[in-house]
Amino acid sequence: MGTDDFYQSKIAAWLRSEFGWSAATVSATTIERAIAQRQRLVSIPDVASYWQFLQTSEPELEALIELLAVPETWFFRDEKPFTLLTEAVLQDWFPRSEAVLRILSIPCSTGEEPYSIAMTLLDAGLAPERFHIEAMDVSPLAILKAQQGIYGSHSFRGTQLGFRDRYFQRQGAHYALSEAVKQTVQFTTENLLKPRLLLGRSPYAMIFCRNVLIYLESSAQQQVLHTLEPLLLEGGLLFLGCAETALVPPTQCTPVRSPGTFACRKQVSSRPHSKPRRWVPPTLAPAARVEPGRSPFPVPSVPVSVAPVSLLTTAQRLADQGNLPDAADRCHRHLAQHPTDVAAHVLLGQIYQAQGWELEAEQSFQKAVFLAPKHQEALVHLALLKEQQGDRGATERLWQRIQRLSS
Repeated sequence: MGTDDFYQSKIAAWLRSEFGWSAATVSATTIERAIAQRQRLVSIPDVASYWQFLQTSEPELEALIELLAVPETWFFRDEKPFTLLTEAVLQDWFPRSEAVLRILSIPCSTGEEPYSIAMTLLDAGLAPERFHIEAMDVSPLAILKAQQGIYGSHSFRGTQLGFRDRYFQRQGAHYALSEAVKQTVQFTTENLLKPRLLLGRSPYAMIFCRNVLIYLESSAQQQVLHTLEPLLLEGGLLFLGCAETALVPPTQCTPVRSPGTFACRKQVSSRPHSKPRRWVPPTLAPAARVEPGRSPFPVPSVPVSVAPVSLLTTAQRLADQGNLPDAADRCHRHLAQHPTDVAAHVLLGQIYQAQGWELEAEQSFQKAVFLAPKHQEALVHLALLKEQQGDRGATERLWQRIQRLSS
């Protein structure tokens, strides 16, 4: 290994340690290209010297991060979580609490998610002084863009764009967010893997941490969940991505059964707490705890063929416990006997996605769609995966297909 190769590996290992990125998400080749680009821009000829410079220059680290952490977000992404947010607030929070509603959005990228939360609450009739939204991201440039509140057409997707008319003003090819919405969100730069993040901060009733865990290594995933756990009120809601709820220990959070939404409610302990640390929303809590053998993420309920439950049930239980390799093994053994079971293919795809194996996940979801072309659950998972891969054409076609089936 040459000197440049050695220091490229050193930088890659350090970045993954600092930010938790998995090798499947941020490959060695991607890091190598980003380093080479920054070397040219700062006129540093060798990687060893660039490594020394990187350790002493905060602006340079920020510039390198910008090349590696490419944001992919838009307003009211997935829509359903914001419907659940409205229901939770109107039915459970404000009828039972006089406190200000505290919500955390992390990572917040360029601000589309926290601003969507704010617009949802304002549309629900809440006064700005009744809620407080904190939004955090590792990218200073993303935070700056969020604070500016100027967005292009790429941030507005789908057909339900009435909010744009209510809260934005057209400025040429861009849209400027109203000051009334901007003032409801407080932005700061923070690393989700920072030790003791927000230690001592008052807990939040809801935390949005969607579509980030799937990009992290397993140890980083667990670190994030360990960090978020004390930041959430008992009975509070944790919003995650479609392939991420399986990573949360069932003893920590109970999945919320709401179509198209991937969220869980923090368990209420038997220990006495002071009133502000506890919020128990009875109408949103599941009727019972998660049953043994049930996955915390949705599995299609209409398989093409009737299959025994033993291996598949075991796979679901193992996935629920976070034992993804063994869960995948049970899925494979089940599919060897029942290759047309759509539920098994979708569950296997979710397990693969949770491990960061996008190609294998895509193949599983495609098999499910091939077996059941009108199966919306399988189509949604495939659409979200294509979206994460940056395949806009395929994503748009899949969502149009899903919308046609829904209508």
